[in-house]
Amino acid sequence: MLLGCGSLLLVLATLWATRSQDNLAPDRSLARIRESGVLLVGIDPTYPPFESTTDSGDLVGYDVDLAREVAHRLGVTVSFVAVDVGGIHDGLLAHKYDAIISSVPPYPELSKEISFSRPYYNAGQVLVVRSDANSIEGIQDIPSASIAIEVGSTADLEMRSLVEKFPNLTVRRLSSPDLALEEVRAGRADAAVVDTISAYEFVGRVGGVKVVGSPITVEPYVVSTRRVDIGLSREIDRIIGELQDDGTLGRLQKQWVEGSGK
Repeated sequence: MLLGCGSLLLVLATLWATRSQDNLAPDRSLARIRESGVLLVGIDPTYPPFESTTDSGDLVGYDVDLAREVAHRLGVTVSFVAVDVGGIHDGLLAHKYDAIISSVPPYPELSKEISFSRPYYNAGQVLVVRSDANSIEGIQDIPSASIAIEVGSTADLEMRSLVEKFPNLTVRRLSSPDLALEEVRAGRADAAVVDTISAYEFVGRVGGVKVVGSPITVEPYVVSTRRVDIGLSREIDRIIGELQDDGTLGRLQKQWVEGSGK
C-alpha cells in the first residue's frame, strides 16, 4: 500500500486518534511478556532484505534484527513464528504470537482489533539517476527531464499529476522497475522513479545508478499488536521512537537495504 504524504498523515492521524480512545486502565500484556521472558513475533521470511532464510535455516534481515532489538529493550528474548503474510493478521488475533514485524503497513480497516506502531521504515518511491549525474538532486529538478517508471505503479500515478504541473516532463513507461532503472543506467532516461527496495537492490546488483533526494511517496512499515494489549503496544511504540532517535533504524537501513545485508 503506497500512500502520498498527505494520505499517510491522514491515515496515521486517524489510527493514533483511535488509539488514544483506548481504555487507559493498565493491562497485563507487557507484564505477561516480561514474565514469560519471550516475545513471540510473526514473520513471513520470504521478503529479502527484510526477512529471509539462509541455506542453514537461519532467519536474517532488517525485520529480524529489528525484532531482536525490540525484544532486547523489552528485557526479553525473541522467538519467531513463520507465517504466510496473507494470514499474518489472523494469526495475531488468534494469539499465535504477540506482535507482527514483517514489512506490513498499517491497515485502517483492521484498526478496531489491531494497533499499529509509529512507522519504522518508509518503502515509498524514490528518484534514481545515473551515478555520474549531478543535475538532478531531487524531484524539484525534473521539470523538463525524461523519467522512466513502471507502468501502473504508484510512480505512474505520481508522474501523471506532475505532467500536469510540468508539461515538458517526458515519461517513459516500462513493464518493471528493473527495466525503468536500466533506461537510466543506459542513458535513455534522465531519471527513474521506483520503490526504495527495487532501487537499492538494483544499485547493489547492477550499479551505475544512485538514489537522490528524499522519498517522494510514503509506504510505512509498522509493528502490529493486538489492540487489547495496550501496555505492550505502547511500549513497543516508545521503543520504535527510541530506535529512530538513537540511529538504530538508520543503521539497519544502511546495512540491509542500502548495503544489501553487508
